[in-house]
Amino acid sequence: MKHFPNFLYPERLPEWISSMIMLLLGVSFLLPGETLSITGYHTLEEIGFTDTSMGLTAVAVGVLRLAALYINGAWERTPAIRMVGAVLSGFIMMAFAIGTAVPFVIGDMPPNTAWGTYLVIALWDLHASYKAGYDARYIHNR
Repeated sequence: MKHFPNFLYPERLPEWISSMIMLLLGVSFLLPGETLSITGYHTLEEIGFTDTSMGLTAVAVGVLRLAALYINGAWERTPAIRMVGAVLSGFIMMAFAIGTAVPFVIGDMPPNTAWGTYLVIALWDLHASYKAGYDARYIHNR
């Protein structure tokens, strides 16, 4: 069972969901069209992000996290990869939360649901990084 993917373990479910969201978010940015120019995202575009840079980064982080989750401890470095992936994912999601909240805060547009959604995902990623750190410490001490 050590090599069996942990789809059914409830403690890792938030990591699976967040990783899949990150992967699909990246794919969305890589599809034709200018996603960052949409009203809610234009703040991110103004500070220098592009659809391609966001898309490639998000896909890379999502795939890396999904691979580490699938390997499920068969290699002793997977908790460290999960932790780094969760921190990167949390940073990206927090950037989206702030970037989609700024237009509302400065009065450019009414509030949207994106900022809160990204914030919750970022908080789950913070929790996932803690859990991965705990797993890394466990593996190191055995």
